[in-house]
Amino acid sequence: MANRLDCKKRVVEDCIKLSVVDLRAKDIFSMRFKECWISWISDNVNHKVHLSIEESPGQAMALRFSQPSMRCLIEVTSTRPPFGGRRYWFRCPVLNNGVRCGRRTACLYLAPGESIFGCRFCHDLTYTSCQTHDKRVDWLIQHEDSLIEAIRSGNHRRRMLGTKAYCKALTRIRHFYAR
Repeated sequence: MANRLDCKKRVVEDCIKLSVVDLRAKDIFSMRFKECWISWISDNVNHKVHLSIEESPGQAMALRFSQPSMRCLIEVTSTRPPFGGRRYWFRCPVLNNGVRCGRRTACLYLAPGESIFGCRFCHDLTYTSCQTHDKRVDWLIQHEDSLIEAIRSGNHRRRMLGTKAYCKALTRIRHFYAR
């Protein structure tokens, strides 16, 4: 597997993630809580941030971070899924050229060196798997004759690519029969 340092763009796996799903699991959106503390560990440092929940006109609610190092208001909105219940979303609070992003998202990220949570697009983030995926491996899996030819090849790089495709194909087969 490729090292994250090999990636061209910053990746979400290196960021602190604020997730609607995680907050909902902690019953934050029930409005029984008016404030709480959230914490995370990064670079072996334990960070603890005070979070207060406020009513916000036109929105479901808002989350306010009130630490000296991080002051921001994150609007929370909700939708009603077709089969009932309520789904919560963050509105991205990042300002780009004086205009608030406002993108509806389930996760916000605090990228290294940034001081505000924002969506993947505002922080220009991607996933490690997107940076390390090799389409040639998938192509070889789809073309059996080329896969066999690559494995038998005298070219070391081509043989390694064929071996990687063969291992990936075996893993897919194993997962298929494990169901």
